[in-house]
Amino acid sequence: PETSSSGLEPPPPPPPFGTCFTTWYGGYGEYWIDTGFDNDYGNAGYWFSYADDSDGGMSTIVWPVPKGNEYSDDAMDPIIDYCGGVCGTYILEAGTLEYDPFVAVGFNLGGYDESGALTVVDASSMGGIRVTYTSEAPVILELGLGEKNDAYLGYDLPVVYLPKAIAPATIAVTWADFKQLGWGTNFITGEDAARTLATIKFKIQGKSGSKGSFNIMAVGAYDES
Repeated sequence: PETSSSGLEPPPPPPPFGTCFTTWYGGYGEYWIDTGFDNDYGNAGYWFSYADDSDGGMSTIVWPVPKGNEYSDDAMDPIIDYCGGVCGTYILEAGTLEYDPFVAVGFNLGGYDESGALTVVDASSMGGIRVTYTSEAPVILELGLGEKNDAYLGYDLPVVYLPKAIAPATIAVTWADFKQLGWGTNFITGEDAARTLATIKFKIQGKSGSKGSFNIMAVGAYDES
């Protein structure tokens, strides 16, 4: 895609009948999220996990049961069945990192296209995000804008910090609540990030040696209409 005047990769035109993000409830045994923005390749809305190993970290998520189904060894189906959400135990180990270690889970709104690139979408109609979760550490809710846009911003992506919650907590945040931390190369507001959105991520980051549990139980749009 062409680069817009802002320097960001723009989203494709919206479909003719609009989109609707359907609230996902892990307790209903739903294995993927109907984001309403799938690019017709059928791979949007599936949960994935990652950590800091690409930069030398050694952090891990210990899952309560093994991942995998008949289609993919990385499928979260058994975990969602077991936890009523996406849950695990995080173990943060810095290794050779020069920043605090982290683990994360997330999902893509538009999915990957035929070239393997993430599709960016205009998700401004969602108004923001509503999350039900538990976590023994604060959760960083982060907006991923696709590889080109993330690099353009120097990976200083808009975030919101959700407080730790021992009992299930539901928190709703608007796109305007998302802010960069300020160490990147270019500026973007949360509202503008929502117009070029590719991925919603849930990160736990802290001091090496930290350990605890988390469970992402429900995710929906701030404006459910």
